[in-house]
Amino acid sequence: MAWSPISGTFIQYSEDDVDASSYYLKFYAAGTTTPIVMATDSTGGTTLDKCQLDTDGMPINGSGGYLIPYIDQKYKLVIYRNSTDADANTFANAYKEIDDIDPFITSVSATPILVATVAVMTADTTATIGDYYQCADYDTGNDAGVLIFEMVAVGGTADNLGALFDHDTLALQCKRIFNSVVNIKEFGYPGDGTDAAAAITAAIAAKNELTAEGCDQIGLSSTVTVTKHTTLDLTNVGVIPLVDVDMFHVNEGGQLKNLDALTSGITYTSVVSTLKPVANIRGGQYRTWLKSAVIEHASGGAGDSVLFDATLFYIQECNATDVSVYWGNKAVAMTAGAGKYCNGNVVNGLITHDPVYSIYEADTTETIQGNVYSSVILEDNLNGATVQLNTGAKVDGQLWDRVAVIFKGDFNEVTSPIGLFNDELIDEGYNNRIRGQDVAAYENKRTILKFNDYRNNLVGLRGRGEYRDDFMAGKLGNETLVNGTGTTAFQAIEYGSSAKAYAGMRCILTTLTTATDSMDMRWQDTALRTGHDPIYHCTAYLSETADTKYQFGFYRDSNNYILFESDVTAGTITPRVKAGGVETAGTAVSVTFGRVFWMSIVVTNDEVIFNIGEAAISSNNMGDGIYNFSDEQTITTNIPTAEVLQPRTYVETETAAAKQLSVLDVHVSWCHGYLVP
Repeated sequence: MAWSPISGTFIQYSEDDVDASSYYLKFYAAGTTTPIVMATDSTGGTTLDKCQLDTDGMPINGSGGYLIPYIDQKYKLVIYRNSTDADANTFANAYKEIDDIDPFITSVSATPILVATVAVMTADTTATIGDYYQCADYDTGNDAGVLIFEMVAVGGTADNLGALFDHDTLALQCKRIFNSVVNIKEFGYPGDGTDAAAAITAAIAAKNELTAEGCDQIGLSSTVTVTKHTTLDLTNVGVIPLVDVDMFHVNEGGQLKNLDALTSGITYTSVVSTLKPVANIRGGQYRTWLKSAVIEHASGGAGDSVLFDATLFYIQECNATDVSVYWGNKAVAMTAGAGKYCNGNVVNGLITHDPVYSIYEADTTETIQGNVYSSVILEDNLNGATVQLNTGAKVDGQLWDRVAVIFKGDFNEVTSPIGLFNDELIDEGYNNRIRGQDVAAYENKRTILKFNDYRNNLVGLRGRGEYRDDFMAGKLGNETLVNGTGTTAFQAIEYGSSAKAYAGMRCILTTLTTATDSMDMRWQDTALRTGHDPIYHCTAYLSETADTKYQFGFYRDSNNYILFESDVTAGTITPRVKAGGVETAGTAVSVTFGRVFWMSIVVTNDEVIFNIGEAAISSNNMGDGIYNFSDEQTITTNIPTAEVLQPRTYVETETAAAKQLSVLDVHVSWCHGYLVP
């Protein structure tokens, strides 16, 4: 190769915006640690082992004159901070190291021989070393554009695709001169949907910037690996698998962009795009590995779309952006091998439509942690679009139509203003959080209604207010009263199974042994109107199975209330709303007493929404709070809008025997987001 400049103009170097004064440039054969010389001009008559940068950070020759280095081969450029490191080839101390660079070609040194195709060039029996050829096209009708070659002595293994061709009859080779982005059509690919793997692989070996411009469609029958420092841009090109095989593997520092893949033409079970490093990587060193991708599988198909594969090497702080996936199995997945990590990665701008998993973090909680999925729109239609997270993951966006959520580990967070529902969660960890429609606040395997270990007693009704008590910070506050002549006791409680055990406190209200004797937990002489939009929540252990009445909700008197009321004999709990002595009763809910119940009542002037659920005190579901709700009813008539109502947590004996109510937590809030006149 002739001596060619590394740039078409002077280059000024700096570090942290400070001119790289007295730094040194040194060149090496590409992919090696073997130093090569640079020339001061295109003749190669004067060469330097290294060149110094002046006080402005610009290259100078040995006499102090400005210099554009000339190189005669593909090279590695290393910038050293001092001559000692440069002379010793101490790469570890270098400021920058950039490998696999082609010289900047501005023109050829002789008038090129004009030919129609590569085949005409390789057949030219008059060719000699140093001849240049300008091929109008790779092959007739291929539309690759003009290609420039130099005739050289035999010195390497020809790919006979686009970079190096053997002459048909002479002991010569035709070496391609690259000047800009390479199109895979320049490597003989016709762009018609046939197998392009060989052409793409050869193009990657020859050049760092690739496109497939002008191709209608490309097919793949083997995996294409996008190597370090290589960009494969597939703008306006459709990609299809010809066989069931991983389509693209991207090494650290490589980039696949503008991918449009369709796998529905075959039975596809492999992965479309995989980040597959060949060394441990921290993404802060590299650019986004997948940038803009639309991947469509057959409806109900099994193929995976995007995989961060840390099976053999760490993947940390790497990015994928603007990914849309339709159907298939896993839209975005992360996996890690034993002792490897897939941590702190970011997927920004993810849209999925009905895959089995929108996000899938393999169940290796100790090695997959802290990944972020932002600006997501995930939609479930039939297959689930499940989000499975390990530890410390964060998902922020819109999760539509009952997207299921699985927490395999701890400290995960999911935020979605719409679409999340409380019957679509599996939580196998601790301290996980959800914010979303119908899941207004889920924390730590229980609702926020049971989350805080302190109480905020009722203070002022002219703004948003809140009262909580889970009995973990001591006994009842000054604003809480227990009416009745029975007894009040506080007791630690353990619940759940041996595999999933929980601990807390309960307040036990016990009546006397006189029929109709009662105990009632309420506030001190303070009440709410329905216009305050109050919300009542209680978790209680209803231990009695006969001759007992329980009431939970809001109560003024026997003619005005909003509450759940039990009929222990019948085995039911019924929502009831009454105003001025006229009652609307909901449908009696069949229950089993001697269990723990979760009850929620959401009140406005126009409607009252009742939710109730239950579980055995030894059940694995004990930690799931309002996710145990199994019955919801809405009542819109006979709401006591003109009355003030007391929160009511009540037990009454219906026989001459003491009866108990164990309250695990109680929470009342009102006036969310506005002031009440």
